[in-house]
Amino acid sequence: MRSALVGVIGHVDHGKTALVKALTGVDTDCLAEEKRRGISIALGFCPLAVAGGVIDLIDMPGHERFVRTMISGATGIDAVLLVVAANEGIKPQTVEHVGIAGLIGVTRGIVAVAKCDLVTASQAEAAGRAAEALAREAGIADVAVVHTSALTGAGLGSLRDGLAALARPTAADSADAGIFHLPADRVFAVAGFGTVVTGTLRRGALRVGDAVELQPGGATARIRGLQIHGQAVETAYPGRRTAVNLRGVERADLAPGVALATPGALTAASWLDVELRLLASAERPLKGGAVVRLLAGTTEAGARVRLLDRDRLEPGATAPAQLHVDQPIA
Repeated sequence: MRSALVGVIGHVDHGKTALVKALTGVDTDCLAEEKRRGISIALGFCPLAVAGGVIDLIDMPGHERFVRTMISGATGIDAVLLVVAANEGIKPQTVEHVGIAGLIGVTRGIVAVAKCDLVTASQAEAAGRAAEALAREAGIADVAVVHTSALTGAGLGSLRDGLAALARPTAADSADAGIFHLPADRVFAVAGFGTVVTGTLRRGALRVGDAVELQPGGATARIRGLQIHGQAVETAYPGRRTAVNLRGVERADLAPGVALATPGALTAASWLDVELRLLASAERPLKGGAVVRLLAGTTEAGARVRLLDRDRLEPGATAPAQLHVDQPIA
């Protein structure tokens, strides 16, 4: 089977959730506050069946207050669906989301010019060209543009075909299948079943009955059950949104940002060696010794920057550095 994990990104109120619903029939705004405010606050997940496989869509909040939630959802994505409203064009969170996608190494995507029923064809084309150029500047070189309308259904067939083309064979036989890693973005308890964690399986395969280690902390547990989009499975492979029911660990024992891994494969650390790139859109240089917020996988922590070959990092530049985080992360 072919699959891909695709992050749906873009500015607030540009039609991401409406487009996902038009494609899948699923309204990913599930919270009462989301319904009341008309914007996405939490991550929304749903599958899109395509010929020969499935696309896992993650609808990410576009409001600037929820950018941390967006970054958490971007963990492990294969490609992006950048939604830009034809009647508004590029906006601040469009730029921010595309920059984040480039930082995490995304190179493939689709620009969906939404709400094309509200503008002329030339206006829609201009919005598409601007969004395509923005994506390419961020390193998303393999990108196509599709003009759409969730209201009229225009372009949805082409968009579905474009998303299907992003799917790749499931890595059931990958060389690292014996070493798994899943950063958890949600942890909760289900009556009668116990502790459940969900996240994107970054590498390796998970199987019912496997022993797992949880880092930071080093607690151990065993997989009681697995689900992918509500369907029970015996094995989960890389790139799939996976719910893991654990035996031997309590919900209260798991902190936000915990990662599941093959026992002995991960270790928690307070010093990280990194390559640091400051976005060209940054308003000012980053000075050595600066205190920043580190978003790594689904973990958020404070960190102090130690630049190794200069005193400050200019916008658009890259440099080797170390980060001293205020809590161990895996």
